Amino acid sequence: MGKKLISALNRKNDRKLYNKRKMSKIASDNATAKTLLTREQYYRDSGKQPKYRLFPKKGKKGYNSNSFTRGLLNASGFYTPDMGGFAGFFIPGWDKPLPKKYFGV
Repeated sequence: MGKKLISALNRKNDRKLYNKRKMSKIASDNATAKTLLTREQYYRDSGKQPKYRLFPKKGKKGYNSNSFTRGLLNASGFYTPDMGGFAGFFIPGWDKPLPKKYFGV
């Protein structure tokens, strides 16, 4: 059985970020933060985490952290542009966002 796509705040590995950037102005908005945290909490509490896949593909089971991030942003009302080949970068999973239903929407 494969691993599940998990969510957690302040994970041990997340704290070792050496290239921190200033968050956008919108991230300081309390309502925005509350929406994101509420949706993320719903995901954790639902017990319905999908299969994790390092390189998710359309038509196959599995999502990764980029899928999760784009899905969370979509479910919270943010515009998330298609990043396929953006500036020459490949962002695995961005083109397969986690469906809004996983965040209670």
